[in-house]
Amino acid sequence: MHLKLAFYYFMKYYMRTFIQLFFGRVEVVGKKSIPVGKPIIFSCNHQNAFMDALVIGAIAPTRITSMTRADVFNTPLRWFMDALQMLPIYRMRDGIDQLIKNEVIFKKIQSLLELDKAILVFSEGNHGNNYFLRPLTKGSSRMALEALDKIPDKDIQIVPVGINYFHHQRPGNKLCVVFGEAIAAQDHYPAYQTHKVVGANQLKSAISDGMKKCLLIPEETEDYMAKRDFINASNERLGFKALQTAISHHDEKLATKKTRYFLLYIGKVIGIFNFLPLLVLQVILKPIRDIVFYGSLKYAAGLIAFPIWYIALFFGFSAAMDSETAALVTFGSFAMLFLRLKILRWANPQH
Repeated sequence: MHLKLAFYYFMKYYMRTFIQLFFGRVEVVGKKSIPVGKPIIFSCNHQNAFMDALVIGAIAPTRITSMTRADVFNTPLRWFMDALQMLPIYRMRDGIDQLIKNEVIFKKIQSLLELDKAILVFSEGNHGNNYFLRPLTKGSSRMALEALDKIPDKDIQIVPVGINYFHHQRPGNKLCVVFGEAIAAQDHYPAYQTHKVVGANQLKSAISDGMKKCLLIPEETEDYMAKRDFINASNERLGFKALQTAISHHDEKLATKKTRYFLLYIGKVIGIFNFLPLLVLQVILKPIRDIVFYGSLKYAAGLIAFPIWYIALFFGFSAAMDSETAALVTFGSFAMLFLRLKILRWANPQH
């Protein structure tokens, strides 16, 4: 247990540091308004596969248990998933006979909430690259209200969360994470006691409204594609609220997305200084058909591949030449990676 806890905190702060390198610019809004000393359910949108859970787990000020699709637990990595405090959630596609297992999971969640712990739920139910909020499942509202049946004295808070990627697949582009105003599940519990479906739907609607306030593009509209093109590197200087307002009004001062292809070519050339870990990423991505996994796999593989690369560079050149040269080569390789990310961001690639 102590080993898993130590691993959790090591990964939390390691990923918090890596996030800054991976995205280049990170904006966190509303973090100070997260309730303290109360059970929390973070209700988050889901745009980028498993990276969403890693991002929130790293940025949130508290330990988080995240709900994760059950099929990914059938791997040799089960120990690490347990250490990262992931719990499986079973869906219809896992087989109707598997759904009964969710009752055990909900009991675990109730126990955690009773201890004033935090839970992360992706309330859309599945991932997708669209910036707007998709219809929510009943999972987060049901979780909160059913928990109140067992622990009615607990002030369960649901915190809407919006993850806004300026590019879903490419690193080097801004990340904006927004924590919204907390919703007290107790406020909807009387309606739930009168009519469970009505009460749960009321809470789900409140959660949906809160999450929309945390997104640069809250809803799908006829001009969605035009709005989406405003989310690009040229507009990263604007803070979340300013950009959200400007996008909704099609502010003429916003830059539209125009790719500078010559910079994309320069970025690929500079990649020669980190050719091996970049090659590893390409090999990993080649068989993946679901593009939503691209950003997540780049992030996860980068956590491991690049540190190994720099360690190998340093010790390899130390053995062949001297430590001063090794340090210079290693730093140069890292600097070229950082420059490459900057150039690729300036290239403003298409979504």
